[in-house]
Formats: sequence, C-alpha cells, structure tokens
Amino acid sequence: MTKQLLPMLVLGAFLTACGGSKYPDPIENLESLTATVGAYEEYTLGNKENGVMLVTDYGEITADVIRQGEDTLRIYWEKYDQDQGSFYTALYTKQPEGWVPVFVNEYVVGSISIQEDLDGDGTDEFIIDNRIDNSSGGGGNYELYRKNGEGQYVKQQSFADWNYNMMMMCCNSMELTVRDVEGTRYLEVKEYSSAMNEETGMLNEATVYRPMRYEGSKGLVEHENAYLLVQGNDVWVRSEPTTGSVVMRLNEGDAAKVLEAGKEEKINGRTDMWYRIQHEGNDGWIFGAQTSIAQAFSFDLETEEGIRDLLVAVDDDFAEYEAGTCIYELLNASTDFYVMVQYCSQEESEQMKLNFYSVGHDYSLIDRTTFEDAEFTTVVCDDSGDYAIYCWVSDQSFYAEPYRHYEYEYEGEVEESFELDALYIQLDEEGNWTWEWESEMSI
Repeated sequence: MTKQLLPMLVLGAFLTACGGSKYPDPIENLESLTATVGAYEEYTLGNKENGVMLVTDYGEITADVIRQGEDTLRIYWEKYDQDQGSFYTALYTKQPEGWVPVFVNEYVVGSISIQEDLDGDGTDEFIIDNRIDNSSGGGGNYELYRKNGEGQYVKQQSFADWNYNMMMMCCNSMELTVRDVEGTRYLEVKEYSSAMNEETGMLNEATVYRPMRYEGSKGLVEHENAYLLVQGNDVWVRSEPTTGSVVMRLNEGDAAKVLEAGKEEKINGRTDMWYRIQHEGNDGWIFGAQTSIAQAFSFDLETEEGIRDLLVAVDDDFAEYEAGTCIYELLNASTDFYVMVQYCSQEESEQMKLNFYSVGHDYSLIDRTTFEDAEFTTVVCDDSGDYAIYCWVSDQSFYAEPYRHYEYEYEGEVEESFELDALYIQLDEEGNWTWEWESEMSI
C-alpha cells in the first residue's frame, strides 16, 4: 500500500501544540523521518529488521538505528536511486525535553568519520565523510563540524576532495587519522593518487600526507611538512645525506618533525629530497622517497627497467633496495605476467626469491606469488582467476608455467585456450641458479 506522511517538522509542531515533547522520538517516528531524509512523498514499506526500508518506483532508502549507550543514538541512512548511492547520518542525545539532535539541521549528508577533540579544549569536533557512489565511480569530500553557541554542531568547512573514475583508470582517495606528534595534535590527511597515461604508457603515482591543525575559529589550517611519516621498515636515518653513518633506524608509521630540506638525489630510479628530521630528540637525514612527503613518481611501463622499478616500489622494502643489499633482474615481461628474480646478499648468507606477477590490461597486479630458495622443495602454486602459475619441484630444480586462460567463439561454439610460457630454474654444478624459458605454447 502506498503511504503519505507529514514531514517531521510539521509533526513536531503539532505535538508541541498538543503539549507533547518538543523533540519527537526519532525511533517512534523513524518512518516519517526516513521519508523526509529521502524526499519521498509516496512509497511502500519494505522488509528490514532493526530499521526501516522505504521503496519507490525509482529507488529505495534504508534506515539503521545504532544505540551508543543509554543517552545517545545514531541513525544511518543509505539511499539508492538509479544506480547512485548517497548517505545520511543523524545523532541524538537524551535530554529532559526529549531526544535532542546534535546537528543543527537534525541530519547531515554523509557518515561520521571522526569524532574527537581536535584542539584539546574538552569538546569534540566531527569530521563527516560526504560521498556519492555511482556505477562509473564516485566522489566526495570531508566536512568539519564544530559546536555553536547554542550547543549544536554546524558545518565549518569542507576539505580533501576525492574522486574515482572507473572508466579513465584514475583516482585519488583519502584516509584520515588523528595523530599526536611530540605533544601537538594533527589531523593527518593521507591522499593516494594514480593515473595511467595511455599515450606514453607511464603510470604516475603519488602519496601525499597533509598535516592539519585545528585552530578554533580558523578551523583546520594546513601545515606543510610540519612532520613526516616513515614508509617501510628498518629505514636508515643518516648523519649526512647519502653516505653518512646510520644514526637511527625507523619503522613504518613513525612520525618525525621536519627541520630542513637538503639536496635532491636520484636513487634506484626515484628522485627526491633529503630531509633533516627529529625523532624522540635525535636528529638525522632521511631520503624523501622513504617518507610520506615523497614526490610523485612515474614509471615507464614500455621498458623492462621501468617495470622492474615499479614492481620493486610496490612489493619490496625500499630501504633494503636502497642499501644495495639486493639485486633485481626481470626474467620475463609480457602482457600477462612478469617474473623477477631477487638476490639479497646478507652478512651470513645469500638468499634468492622469485616473484611471479599476474597483471591486468590496465597494468594492475592481479596476483603475486613469491618463492624463496628454501621453499622450492615444498611450494604449491594456486590457480587464481584468469591468470595463474603452476609449479612443481624435482631435486634441485624448479619448474613453473605462468599461463593465461581465455575463451573465444569459433563457428558458433565457445572454445577455451591456454597460452603459457615454461620457466625452468635449477642449480648448476657450481651452486649458481640458472634459468631457461621454453618456447610459448598454446593448448
């Protein structure tokens, strides 16, 4: 049965005039409130436990009630109309006059990302993730809400726009964290971005951290290079750039103050600055590519060197690579898979790893399988999607077949085909690893 309901504001005025609560109970009036949020004048009720679902000819909206203790409750809505999704949130606190909305307009567009005291004054601020999803991607931004003089939260500013375009293979996405760095609180905005230039075959990637301080009426103020975060484990911090002695070893996520920027240098295909930092009272120099303020970098995917550098950057410890303890050699670079051998020379032993990468047509990595020399006698390879690697071991040799599976139509019939290369790796009489590729086959 199609229903029509009075909007919540009209209903609230009616209840007040009749001596009822100034604030209608949002749970008792959840259906009417949901119709207001969804801008639905006519709808039918759907089936939903612990909430409400309203259905129209062109979409639906659902409401979930989440209790946060006896005196606080949250309502979260998801609305989907014509392949587009939008989201809404309301928060209420129990007061003598009823359930009082926390936000000045009762509900906000988006979901609560962060609720914390950002400036240490004893009052929480809200960061709302305002996003829209659709069939071709999505987008949105974050919004800061702070309490006004009447005790309700109002929007103060928007920041950190993001979007994702599935058709163009480019995107930027955000991640927010509240971080304390030596007694100073920052809202950390981490932005990931990537784009493929189809004409040049270059993959451009960047990760940017933006530390922001909440300064009361000024809102969030960006502080460029106020601090950096370490990316990677056992990252060396030197007394001087490039050749200085190691004075600290930091791990992923460690935060350090930036004191000054030094010279620019290219190491393992990455051009970046050296930065003098301070961490827990100690000073030293760190290469920017190993930190959150790394410059954007590009890889030429038309060359084996560019592919190798990309795979090293994506999957391996840059600190180990930078220290010169590992040598990388690309054994195969095809449109469907890559095989890279990694030799690492340690003080007490040498180690070899084989990395097999299955790739998509947009150069994305579908799967990765790694074998260490100590595992060659026990390894089992799994079948994963359209790309896979079959492996087996015999004595001191290792045999692998990366293959690609596809279907095609022939004379009205759907046929299957497998294209593969066979990689044969073994120890020679002198104890060195050798490898040989057999010719490509179709079966």
